Amino acid sequence: FGMMMSGRYWSSESGYRFGFNGTEQDDEISGTTNYASFEYRVYNSNLGRFLSVDPLAHFYPYSTPYAFAENDVVRAIDLEGLEKYKVTFRSFIPQAYIDNPSPLGESRSFRGDNRYYYDVYSKSFRTEQKVSVDFDRGNVDLLSNIASASIGLNRNGEVIETSEIDKAGIVKVSKGFDENSEAVSFYFNIDAKNKLVSFAPHINADMVITLVPQKDGSFNYSVSGTADGFPAYEIFVTDITDGAKLNYLIFNQNPIEAGKSPWALSGKGEMEYDYNANSKSEQTGSKKDAVISFENVENSPQKE
Repeated sequence: FGMMMSGRYWSSESGYRFGFNGTEQDDEISGTTNYASFEYRVYNSNLGRFLSVDPLAHFYPYSTPYAFAENDVVRAIDLEGLEKYKVTFRSFIPQAYIDNPSPLGESRSFRGDNRYYYDVYSKSFRTEQKVSVDFDRGNVDLLSNIASASIGLNRNGEVIETSEIDKAGIVKVSKGFDENSEAVSFYFNIDAKNKLVSFAPHINADMVITLVPQKDGSFNYSVSGTADGFPAYEIFVTDITDGAKLNYLIFNQNPIEAGKSPWALSGKGEMEYDYNANSKSEQTGSKKDAVISFENVENSPQKE
């Protein structure tokens, strides 16, 4: 991605030649100190070009064979054929608005997210936690952990107050990469409240998601944890190594099907889950769309 930076050097005693992205500087080719040896090809920083196409390009027909790290140089490395995924966990209020439970509050009601469907690309949510995992590099990145602002409305539906955006909760990762298998577990904790209402109950959820990629391109997953009966929840896994960006809805819960009202926010996680499946299974296979109506999918099975 450019010529070497001037003034950079290493001691001759250490013999260190490894730098950006784990590449090795190779002076034997021309002695110009501008060749970086990747695992599968060589990069000439004077030219700003690889000297050959990616030998794994046939596995990635949607990406140019001369691309570096799929143009994702901050988080990714040169392709080696393993999988990359994004995991998105959201809570959202299906209704357009819900009444203020407090008679003392300034607002008559609060704006909801007004969607009766699951949507991997939605920008309307109460909380969003998103991570990416690159099994090629054994790397995990937190992309999002936010609680949206609460918006108060008067009796005419006009906005009269708005809270600040906040942190949704806690995200933790447990990685298990070895020569025989790769597995990543994500712990998602949601603890978010409506800051416009004193003593308002929080949205609470504690979920653990584990992903294990398989040789056939699918992945095994497990879902366990607890969540409040209100609002709705969605967990999507997006396979971003595929040009079509396949989206898998591996967990979903909507309060309408469950018969839960906003009063279900009281307490802490009365809905409990513990199940596992494969991304090609019937349980998951019917949910690959990016947008899925509540009417077209049942809530995820609760623990018996």
